Amino acid sequence: MRHLSRFFSCLLTVFCVSLPASPLDTPLSDEAVREAYFLGQRHDASFLGNYIKFLPRPKTGPHISSVTFLTPFAQLAQISSNYVGNYSAQQALLDQRGQQEFVKITIEIYLTNILRRHDP
Repeated sequence: MRHLSRFFSCLLTVFCVSLPASPLDTPLSDEAVREAYFLGQRHDASFLGNYIKFLPRPKTGPHISSVTFLTPFAQLAQISSNYVGNYSAQQALLDQRGQQEFVKITIEIYLTNILRRHDP
């Protein structure tokens, strides 16, 4: 009986705990749009660190400096961060509705000195 009550209490806890919105869920739910809005309104770009991977410089060949993978959630938070003043969660929700969602991937590549010497 004790194990059964433990099982049900764990099960109840799992159902009652609200899980944060997954950044890859699409289309974004109203709750996810609000979360992205408030994250962006902190005007702290540190959250983007989770979406950017910096790579070490190679000994030869082109240097792939960084790869940025922005989900619709991250893009919305970034847009919200650019607004100061008259922008609300309701306006963010209206702006998001009907918009096509996509993933934006940015790759920064730098030429190393070895490659530059061989250019014509």
